[in-house]
Amino acid sequence: MPQALTLNDQNRDLPLALLTACAGFISALIAICLDYPIGRYAALLNKRWAFGFIFLPGAMFGLMVSSCLALRGYLRNFWKAIVITTVFGLSYYLSIWIAVAVELYSPFGGAGDHDTSVSTPALFAGGLAGAFLVVSVISVLLNPRIPWHRHVLKDMCWSPVGGILGLLGWTLGPSLGMAIWLVVQPLGITAPTETFQNARGETSHIYSLWIVWQTGIGILLGLILHDNRANEVVAKPHVR
Repeated sequence: MPQALTLNDQNRDLPLALLTACAGFISALIAICLDYPIGRYAALLNKRWAFGFIFLPGAMFGLMVSSCLALRGYLRNFWKAIVITTVFGLSYYLSIWIAVAVELYSPFGGAGDHDTSVSTPALFAGGLAGAFLVVSVISVLLNPRIPWHRHVLKDMCWSPVGGILGLLGWTLGPSLGMAIWLVVQPLGITAPTETFQNARGETSHIYSLWIVWQTGIGILLGLILHDNRANEVVAKPHVR
């Protein structure tokens, strides 16, 4: 008898969650390693290149996630990989500006301490906005037959995870961020004038933020994705 194949008929793809988590972690490490070298040489050549680096962390994340999706059979069109990489790059840029706007203009902003100068609402808003854009592009591209309003509702439900990850990542700056800095500093890929003391400021928080947010969002993407066939409600004959 014919039976409908729905979302509930498929299990979570845990191997994909592991792959996308690793993709987030590795892409964050790559961004950390390229932060100072590319920024320095780009600034010497052209200031526009230095500005373009702001898209690199997100774009690298998108490239790695696209590779994982292709490896697991979710992504079969090259143009979709380009769109994902581009939107992921824009998501990081957008999250920064939203965080800045909340910090400057929101009555709830401006509560950051003297070390970080970033308030909790600003961090949450930036992380939430970035997560919404990232989850949305993956959801729309891999599940094109689902109505747009269902996409919006689903993506809005998952987006606060990005805000929480943003808060957690920034908070772990003095511990996780400094541990990362201590590893990469001897490799000569940090500013030579940067000392342990001043690295405890913005640098350590950014390092930790990249690691925690991208790894966490990678896990989230892997957990909420199903086989593309299972995301479309279709009727298939079932032979007993």
